[in-house]
Amino acid sequence: MEKDSCVETRLMKKRYMEATCDLDRFHEDIEMYGEKNLLKLMKFSTGGMRGLMRSGFNGINEVTCNLIGTELCRRFSSIVIGCDGRYNSLNYAILLREIFRLNGKEADLYPKVVTPFLAFLTCKLGAEAGIMVTASHNPKEYNGFKVYTSKGGQIGPPLDREIEESMKALDLTQFDREGKHGDIFRRIKEENDALRGTLSCRKTESVGLGDTDVSRRNELIDAYNKWMFEGWDDRVIQNIRSVNLSVPIVFTGLCGVSGEFVKRALEFYNLDSIIHFVDEECCPNPNFPGLPFPNPEVVETLLRSKRSNLADILFSCDPDGDRFGLSERIDGEWIDYNGNEIAAILMHFFVENFSPSDLAFVNTYLCNGLMEKVCSVHGIEYLRTETGFKNVSRAVDSVKKKNVFAYEDSLGFLFGNGKEKDGIKCVVLMAYIVQKELPSKILKKMEAYGRFSSVNIHVRCSDPDRVLEKVLRKLSNVETEGKRSTVRFDDYKAILRVSGTESMVKIYVSSTTLDKKDLVKSADDFANKYVRSEISHN
Repeated sequence: MEKDSCVETRLMKKRYMEATCDLDRFHEDIEMYGEKNLLKLMKFSTGGMRGLMRSGFNGINEVTCNLIGTELCRRFSSIVIGCDGRYNSLNYAILLREIFRLNGKEADLYPKVVTPFLAFLTCKLGAEAGIMVTASHNPKEYNGFKVYTSKGGQIGPPLDREIEESMKALDLTQFDREGKHGDIFRRIKEENDALRGTLSCRKTESVGLGDTDVSRRNELIDAYNKWMFEGWDDRVIQNIRSVNLSVPIVFTGLCGVSGEFVKRALEFYNLDSIIHFVDEECCPNPNFPGLPFPNPEVVETLLRSKRSNLADILFSCDPDGDRFGLSERIDGEWIDYNGNEIAAILMHFFVENFSPSDLAFVNTYLCNGLMEKVCSVHGIEYLRTETGFKNVSRAVDSVKKKNVFAYEDSLGFLFGNGKEKDGIKCVVLMAYIVQKELPSKILKKMEAYGRFSSVNIHVRCSDPDRVLEKVLRKLSNVETEGKRSTVRFDDYKAILRVSGTESMVKIYVSSTTLDKKDLVKSADDFANKYVRSEISHN
């Protein structure tokens, strides 16, 4: 058995070395990460296929891009390709387009777009599939691929597992790296060097390399904005368009691609006059200066935006525009609302503006119990599913109701049209909501349903699987289901799992007896005693 494994490793190494455009980097990465780690095949996680931009079949690079592109080309006759503003995102998108075209199939490329817009385009343009090149909110060293069905939802079981299995054959499209396709591989190598700090690389203007002109791009963005809330009562949409604008808002796109889309959406719904953009964070920058973790969930990420004295409300989107963050300054202190709290504000909107019989609410097992309670009180259909929007969208598919609101704790929200979480929609709807009533006041009203405090803690570590295994050995009465483990105490419960997209242990703490302040202390004590202590011992 060991002999077979060695043979397989040698074959994979040979196959990779034949296909890569940077052998020197491959050998450097073997020294840094180890051959065994580099030659494991990547798998789909809760947020697509994502990893470090490093060599090998376990990294995001020109070979793994070729591998997934070739497999998708084998299955689908047409595809829409989008990409964000990260290092090599455009180059990988061009490579994917070329794979389809070399095989006589249709492929359209739309650079510097947000993920929910790519999901929309997949449906709008009638493509059999869509693929977005992005690593969402991960640090700058990461990239990845999110794959969409013709209905605009992320692929899930069994298709994702079938694709993983087929990729084991290591079928690759042949490129003329010395001739016709030389420029694209040269640019990939240059941006790899820029990422590693060994070359000052000027990013190519990506919009000009897409498959549509500016006029057509604008038409499609307008169509996306109109589509967002299609099917909602005209009265609700008119209320959004005509609300009295009195509460200013600051917006940051965390150096991603959402700035253009947020601006256009707010203009479309007559909400643009009260938004102040953090200019240096609303244009794509692959270095994410000052933002080592460009994630609205990371409080430190928002410090620069909070220096503004222009508003007491702060909106944020992650770099690919599918997540939404909300902060409010109260008596000089900034409060950052978590996913459960933002969902509570949105639930209040839906209960106030829609008939319960026309609603269905969906969330995941990692969320607190407020949504279930609201549904019970109002007779709203309720579903709970596993984490990850590929699972959420499948649950949404099973609902026959007209208006669905779904969310997961990590700042992903779905409503209106579509099967993917959408930060742009959230900016529009929340801009309307805060004009009517401040978030803190809405949350005070939601206390009528009972106390549902929640705190999430993310503990970064080099080997989260090993750390979590040791943590669970120390705990008693652990309930394990799938990849999540739950432990209950007198005043709160904690759910632990390894992140599907980053190297960390995630802890979800909730309580129906403790207030938020006391729960924060209990959650921090739990993390210190059981999780951080294991990391310090390593």
